[in-house]
Amino acid sequence: PNYSTAHHWYGEYLVLMGRFDEGFRELKLAQEEDPLSLIINADIGKMHFFARQPDMAIEQLKKTIEMERTFPLSHLFLAMAYRQKGMYEEAIKEIEEEAKLPGARRLFSAVLAYFYAVAGRRAEARAILQQLKSSSGAEFEIALIHIGLGDTGQAFEWLEQAYNKRDQYLLYLKVDPNLDTLRSDPRFSNLVNKVGLSQ
Repeated sequence: PNYSTAHHWYGEYLVLMGRFDEGFRELKLAQEEDPLSLIINADIGKMHFFARQPDMAIEQLKKTIEMERTFPLSHLFLAMAYRQKGMYEEAIKEIEEEAKLPGARRLFSAVLAYFYAVAGRRAEARAILQQLKSSSGAEFEIALIHIGLGDTGQAFEWLEQAYNKRDQYLLYLKVDPNLDTLRSDPRFSNLVNKVGLSQ
Protein backbone atom coordinates (compact mmCIF):
# COMPACT_ATOMS: atom_id res chain seq x y z
CA PRO A 1 0.00 0.00 0.00
CA ASN A 2 2.95 2.36 0.33
CA TYR A 3 4.37 1.59 -3.14
CA SER A 4 4.06 4.89 -5.02
CA THR A 5 4.50 3.39 -8.50
CA ALA A 6 1.51 1.07 -8.02
CA HIS A 7 -0.73 4.00 -7.08
CA HIS A 8 0.74 6.06 -9.94
CA TRP A 9 0.16 3.49 -12.67
CA TYR A 10 -3.22 2.39 -11.32
CA GLY A 11 -4.29 6.04 -11.16
CA GLU A 12 -3.17 6.60 -14.72
CA TYR A 13 -5.07 3.50 -15.86
CA LEU A 14 -8.26 4.73 -14.15
CA VAL A 15 -7.99 8.15 -15.79
CA LEU A 16 -7.39 6.61 -19.22
CA MET A 17 -10.57 4.58 -18.72
CA GLY A 18 -12.45 7.80 -17.95
CA ARG A 19 -12.74 7.08 -14.21
CA PHE A 20 -11.35 10.46 -13.22
CA ASP A 21 -12.30 10.74 -9.54
CA GLU A 22 -10.90 7.30 -8.72
CA GLY A 23 -7.81 7.98 -10.80
CA PHE A 24 -6.98 11.24 -9.08
CA ARG A 25 -7.37 9.62 -5.67
CA GLU A 26 -4.72 7.07 -6.62
CA LEU A 27 -2.44 9.70 -8.11
CA LYS A 28 -2.73 11.77 -4.94
CA LEU A 29 -1.62 8.74 -2.91
CA ALA A 30 1.35 8.28 -5.24
CA GLN A 31 2.32 11.93 -4.83
CA GLU A 32 2.04 11.71 -1.04
CA GLU A 33 4.36 8.70 -1.00
CA ASP A 34 6.91 10.30 -3.34
CA PRO A 35 6.35 14.08 -3.46
CA LEU A 36 9.60 14.83 -5.31
CA SER A 37 9.01 12.38 -8.19
CA LEU A 38 9.09 14.36 -11.42
CA ILE A 39 7.19 11.75 -13.41
CA ILE A 40 4.41 11.47 -10.84
CA ASN A 41 4.03 15.25 -10.66
CA ALA A 42 4.14 15.64 -14.44
CA ASP A 43 1.66 12.81 -14.95
CA ILE A 44 -0.80 14.41 -12.55
CA GLY A 45 -0.68 17.48 -14.79
CA LYS A 46 -1.09 15.28 -17.86
CA MET A 47 -4.11 13.56 -16.32
CA HIS A 48 -5.74 16.93 -15.60
CA PHE A 49 -5.27 17.68 -19.30
CA PHE A 50 -6.99 14.40 -20.19
CA ALA A 51 -9.79 15.22 -17.72
CA ARG A 52 -10.28 18.55 -19.54
CA GLN A 53 -9.12 20.58 -16.57
CA PRO A 54 -6.53 22.78 -18.30
CA ASP A 55 -6.20 25.34 -15.51
CA MET A 56 -5.37 22.61 -13.00
CA ALA A 57 -3.01 21.02 -15.52
CA ILE A 58 -1.18 24.31 -16.05
CA GLU A 59 -0.85 24.91 -12.31
CA GLN A 60 0.50 21.42 -11.65
CA LEU A 61 2.90 21.39 -14.61
CA LYS A 62 4.33 24.78 -13.72
CA LYS A 63 5.04 23.45 -10.22
CA THR A 64 6.80 20.46 -11.77
CA ILE A 65 8.92 22.73 -13.97
CA GLU A 66 9.90 24.69 -10.86
CA MET A 67 11.19 21.40 -9.43
CA GLU A 68 13.23 20.63 -12.56
CA ARG A 69 13.36 22.98 -15.56
CA THR A 70 14.82 20.38 -17.93
CA PHE A 71 12.20 17.63 -17.49
CA PRO A 72 10.74 17.50 -21.03
CA LEU A 73 7.35 15.88 -20.38
CA SER A 74 6.32 18.81 -18.17
CA HIS A 75 6.80 21.17 -21.11
CA LEU A 76 4.99 18.86 -23.53
CA PHE A 77 1.82 18.66 -21.47
CA LEU A 78 1.96 22.29 -20.37
CA ALA A 79 1.95 23.16 -24.07
CA MET A 80 -1.05 20.89 -24.64
CA ALA A 81 -2.92 22.50 -21.75
CA TYR A 82 -2.23 25.96 -23.22
CA ARG A 83 -3.58 24.79 -26.58
CA GLN A 84 -6.67 23.39 -24.85
CA LYS A 85 -7.38 26.93 -23.63
CA GLY A 86 -6.82 28.37 -27.11
CA MET A 87 -3.46 29.90 -26.10
CA TYR A 88 -1.71 28.92 -29.33
CA GLU A 89 1.27 31.27 -29.08
CA GLU A 90 2.06 30.09 -25.55
CA ALA A 91 1.64 26.46 -26.60
CA ILE A 92 4.02 26.81 -29.55
CA LYS A 93 6.58 28.72 -27.51
CA GLU A 94 6.50 26.06 -24.76
CA ILE A 95 7.20 23.15 -27.11
CA GLU A 96 9.25 24.72 -29.92
CA GLU A 97 12.61 24.65 -28.14
CA GLU A 98 12.00 21.18 -26.69
CA ALA A 99 11.21 19.76 -30.13
CA LYS A 100 14.51 21.05 -31.52
CA LEU A 101 16.73 19.56 -28.81
CA PRO A 102 19.02 16.71 -29.89
CA GLY A 103 17.43 13.37 -29.11
CA ALA A 104 13.93 14.82 -28.64
CA ARG A 105 11.11 12.32 -29.05
CA ARG A 106 9.23 12.31 -32.35
CA LEU A 107 6.08 13.10 -30.39
CA PHE A 108 7.43 16.57 -29.58
CA SER A 109 7.84 17.41 -33.28
CA ALA A 110 4.41 15.98 -34.04
CA VAL A 111 2.75 18.02 -31.30
CA LEU A 112 4.51 21.15 -32.56
CA ALA A 113 3.26 20.42 -36.08
CA TYR A 114 -0.25 19.84 -34.70
CA PHE A 115 -0.10 23.23 -32.96
CA TYR A 116 1.16 24.88 -36.15
CA ALA A 117 -1.73 23.33 -38.07
CA VAL A 118 -4.50 24.40 -35.68
CA ALA A 119 -2.94 27.88 -35.46
CA GLY A 120 -3.09 28.24 -39.26
CA ARG A 121 0.63 27.75 -39.92
CA ARG A 122 -0.08 24.88 -42.29
CA ALA A 123 3.10 25.04 -44.35
CA GLU A 124 5.25 24.59 -41.24
CA ALA A 125 3.03 21.72 -40.12
CA ARG A 126 3.34 19.99 -43.49
CA ALA A 127 7.12 20.38 -43.47
CA ILE A 128 7.34 18.43 -40.20
CA LEU A 129 4.79 15.93 -41.52
CA GLN A 130 7.03 15.13 -44.49
CA GLN A 131 10.00 14.61 -42.19
CA LEU A 132 8.05 12.20 -39.98
CA LYS A 133 6.79 10.21 -42.96
CA SER A 134 10.38 9.12 -43.59
CA SER A 135 10.56 7.64 -40.06
CA SER A 136 9.39 4.16 -39.14
CA GLY A 137 7.06 3.76 -36.18
CA ALA A 138 5.65 7.29 -36.37
CA GLU A 139 2.10 6.32 -37.35
CA PHE A 140 0.33 7.92 -34.39
CA GLU A 141 2.39 11.09 -34.67
CA ILE A 142 1.54 11.39 -38.37
CA ALA A 143 -2.16 10.83 -37.60
CA LEU A 144 -2.03 13.63 -35.02
CA ILE A 145 -0.69 16.10 -37.57
CA HIS A 146 -3.41 15.12 -40.05
CA ILE A 147 -5.98 15.77 -37.31
CA GLY A 148 -4.58 19.27 -36.87
CA LEU A 149 -4.71 19.83 -40.62
CA GLY A 150 -8.31 18.61 -40.78
CA ASP A 151 -7.43 15.63 -42.99
CA THR A 152 -9.83 13.21 -41.30
CA GLY A 153 -9.50 10.41 -43.83
CA GLN A 154 -5.73 10.44 -43.62
CA ALA A 155 -5.88 10.62 -39.83
CA PHE A 156 -7.93 7.41 -39.67
CA GLU A 157 -5.66 5.65 -42.15
CA TRP A 158 -2.62 6.37 -39.99
CA LEU A 159 -4.47 5.50 -36.77
CA GLU A 160 -5.30 2.11 -38.28
CA GLN A 161 -1.62 1.64 -39.10
CA ALA A 162 -0.78 2.62 -35.52
CA TYR A 163 -3.26 0.00 -34.32
CA ASN A 164 -1.64 -2.66 -36.49
CA LYS A 165 1.73 -1.75 -34.98
CA ARG A 166 0.25 -1.85 -31.44
CA ASP A 167 1.30 1.74 -30.80
CA GLN A 168 1.31 2.64 -27.10
CA TYR A 169 -0.25 6.06 -27.72
CA LEU A 170 -3.55 4.38 -28.61
CA LEU A 171 -3.98 3.81 -24.86
CA TYR A 172 -5.01 7.49 -24.72
CA LEU A 173 -7.80 7.21 -27.32
CA LYS A 174 -10.67 7.37 -24.87
CA VAL A 175 -9.63 10.61 -23.16
CA ASP A 176 -7.13 12.54 -25.32
CA PRO A 177 -8.60 16.00 -26.14
CA ASN A 178 -6.35 16.21 -29.21
CA LEU A 179 -8.57 13.56 -30.81
CA ASP A 180 -11.90 15.20 -30.04
CA THR A 181 -12.64 16.21 -33.63
CA LEU A 182 -12.77 12.51 -34.55
CA ARG A 183 -15.08 11.29 -31.80
CA SER A 184 -18.37 11.67 -33.69
CA ASP A 185 -17.08 9.45 -36.52
CA PRO A 186 -18.13 5.76 -36.28
CA ARG A 187 -14.58 4.79 -37.28
CA PHE A 188 -13.34 6.26 -34.00
CA SER A 189 -15.75 4.21 -31.87
CA ASN A 190 -14.72 1.14 -33.81
CA LEU A 191 -11.05 1.83 -33.11
CA VAL A 192 -11.70 2.39 -29.39
CA ASN A 193 -13.51 -0.95 -29.28
CA LYS A 194 -10.70 -2.75 -31.09
CA VAL A 195 -8.11 -1.38 -28.69
CA GLY A 196 -10.28 -2.62 -25.80
CA LEU A 197 -11.10 0.70 -24.16
CA SER A 198 -14.88 0.66 -24.55
CA GLN A 199 -15.74 -0.60 -21.07
